[in-house]
Amino acid sequence: MTAKIAVAMATMAFGVAVYLAPVAATAGQAASLADGVYTTEQAARGKSVYDDKCSVCHVDDLSGGGDGMAPSLAGRFFNKTWEGRTVAELYAGTVMMPPGEEKTVSDQERIDIIAYVLSVNKFPAGAAPLEADMAKLKPLKLSFTQK
Repeated sequence: MTAKIAVAMATMAFGVAVYLAPVAATAGQAASLADGVYTTEQAARGKSVYDDKCSVCHVDDLSGGGDGMAPSLAGRFFNKTWEGRTVAELYAGTVMMPPGEEKTVSDQERIDIIAYVLSVNKFPAGAAPLEADMAKLKPLKLSFTQK
């Protein structure tokens, strides 16, 4: 094998590795919410935080309309409002919650609350917890017709 061929093969192997790196990086990640992107334990933690921090406005059953007329986080209105939007958008909506007490809820607690909201909306649990990583949350689209 000549040196030119060896260099060409090494360059091609490097190019293939760079091209496939994003695929390998997301191989363990769920492709959609229907694949299960949170754990039941995470949803249970989220329910505990929700009950403490969110239910006064969004009500115990997530139907909304409590103090401050908060929107629903489950059911037909939630489904209609959030259909086709991403979990990243849902997560971003939590950063200003609860109003006036935003700093009392950690990023981990926020993502646990999202897991709880997903569980109430009948998205299945999976083997790995949902992470508060926008790059991982952006591809996860809410679809209530394709569960």
